[in-house]
This record gives sequence, structure tokens and C-alpha cells, in this order.
Amino acid sequence: MDRVYIRGASVIVRDTLERVLLLKRSTTASHHPGMWENPGGKCDDGESFEACARREMLEEISVVAGELEQLFEKKFLDDERQEYFHVIMYQTVTESEPEIAEPETFSEIGWFTLDELQTLPDIADYCIQDFKRLGWL
Repeated sequence: MDRVYIRGASVIVRDTLERVLLLKRSTTASHHPGMWENPGGKCDDGESFEACARREMLEEISVVAGELEQLFEKKFLDDERQEYFHVIMYQTVTESEPEIAEPETFSEIGWFTLDELQTLPDIADYCIQDFKRLGWL
């Protein structure tokens, strides 16, 4: 089977109190059910990474992204699904109050301090790796 190449973007959304916004995937979600994660997803054909990040924020949490700071790039292979991912991680600060815009995909939304992230159960592995890379965990 040929591997599929997927481009995507993910956004760490912070508020003015420096809390981190996470979404909890519904228990019926096709990928990572019941796990907390950042807004983000796959790029559409011809879409830039930044445009993808902005679109995903609007689609998932109904927030228009302000300034996006590119934090890092990651590339990895999901052997099980035979997919090769190329993801750009961004960060933004918002004063807006996000809401779940895709209730079929997400069941909860919440703001968490860095201390609360230390003990929050069910954070997706890829988010834990990102938070460790940033020195938060």
C-alpha cells in the first residue's frame, strides 16, 4: 500500500491569562475519541499551512485568528494508517470566547493553566509531545 502524504496545521490557543484552550473529541469521533487536543486539521488542496490554521480555528471554535506565531514544524509517519504527516504548529492569543462549532466531533472545550495540564487526563499523545517540546510538561 502506498503511503499518503498529509499536510496540516495545529494551533495552541492562549488567552490573556496564559491559559491553553483544548477541545475534547467526542467518544464517537473517528480518530482519538475522548482525547483532549488543540484545534487543527488537514490542509485543503492548495491551501497554505497558515490558511489551514486560520480555517480550522474558525471551523472548530468559531474564532477568527489574529496574529499566528509559527512555533515549530513536525514530520512523522503513522505506520498503522500508512500516512506521512507534515504539520506546522502555531500559537495565537485570543480575547474571544471560543465555542464548540463541531458538536459531532467535540464534546467539551476548556481553558487550562500550565499547572492543570500536568494532571489533566486524556490529553492526546501528540499534544503531550508538543507541550513537552515547549517545556510545559
